[in-house]
Amino acid sequence: MQAFGLDPSLVRVVPHGDLSVAMRPPVDQAQARWQLGLGDGKLALMFGAVKPYKGLEDVITWWRQAQPPARLAIVGRPGSDAYAAHISNVIGDTSQIVSRFEFLSDDALGLWLSAADAVIANYREILTSGAASLARSYGVPLILPRRLDTIELDEPTPCVRRFTDFATDFRTELDAALSLPPDFAAAATWRDACNWDRVAELTMDGYRCAMEHK
Repeated sequence: MQAFGLDPSLVRVVPHGDLSVAMRPPVDQAQARWQLGLGDGKLALMFGAVKPYKGLEDVITWWRQAQPPARLAIVGRPGSDAYAAHISNVIGDTSQIVSRFEFLSDDALGLWLSAADAVIANYREILTSGAASLARSYGVPLILPRRLDTIELDEPTPCVRRFTDFATDFRTELDAALSLPPDFAAAATWRDACNWDRVAELTMDGYRCAMEHK
């Protein structure tokens, strides 16, 4: 609205649809970790396409220096072999960081979300995110930079933590997120709010508004 000088009454916001409907409900965390070959302890997850816009290097560098009492898992298909090698080099021999550079089927992604205590999304720039929305659908606490104008995450909520930068308050927000148990049942309200019938209805309403305005 600011960039284009739009009349707010003509703007419609359609939420990202609930991707969890195509996946199985979460399984027990201990079972998921056993299937994935993971041990006990707190686990923060970054998943999806492994590409530069995800801001992986910043998180990895902080993890190596701060050495929090939690593991970081980076899971997904790299944009290129060269970038995968680059991220592996940044990780180095840090035992607290796990990387699985592979395509994630719905079943595999469901296992990782079941195993995770928190999801980190350190995008360089973004408006909305399927990964962030899916974390909300699974009831997994989500950590995002304050600088992102991400919309439709039902904020303010304890399940979405915002940090200013890695030197200031990332550790505080990470600890807060990891202290909240993932809760799929409690996320039912979120899933209802972004169900596909509502997405379709809001989309149709937007087109009706555009046609009437024309």
